[in-house]
Amino acid sequence: MSIEELKQYQHLQGEVRFWQKELEKTMRKSYVKSPQLTGLPGSHSLADLTAQRAIEEEEILRTIQMMQRRAARMLREIVAYIKQVEDPLVRAIIYGRYIKGMTWNQLATSIGGRNTPDGLRKLHNRYFRRQ
Repeated sequence: MSIEELKQYQHLQGEVRFWQKELEKTMRKSYVKSPQLTGLPGSHSLADLTAQRAIEEEEILRTIQMMQRRAARMLREIVAYIKQVEDPLVRAIIYGRYIKGMTWNQLATSIGGRNTPDGLRKLHNRYFRRQ
């Protein structure tokens, strides 16, 4: 598995969060709008707005669900990959960095010992160069 494949999981998680926020915004929108006095006839009833909003929410929800299924598949693949890594420190780095989304500083603090952010990053890079 490459670094790019691992990063795809992070990007997908970010997309899921984006669409969840969009869904929340859509659900918070007001159904009542200010009247527009154009003098032209039109049908902008509450029922039309309700139906339109329901369709929009359903489309966003389906997008989120599709992405979550894809993320779950990717997560299973990443976990299987991590399990086959022999070095426990490298396993911890890959898990923390790509599944938990930790920064190098957070990772060094979490792992502890005399591990520095730069040291962990260099170990990570060496491991993937050998792959």
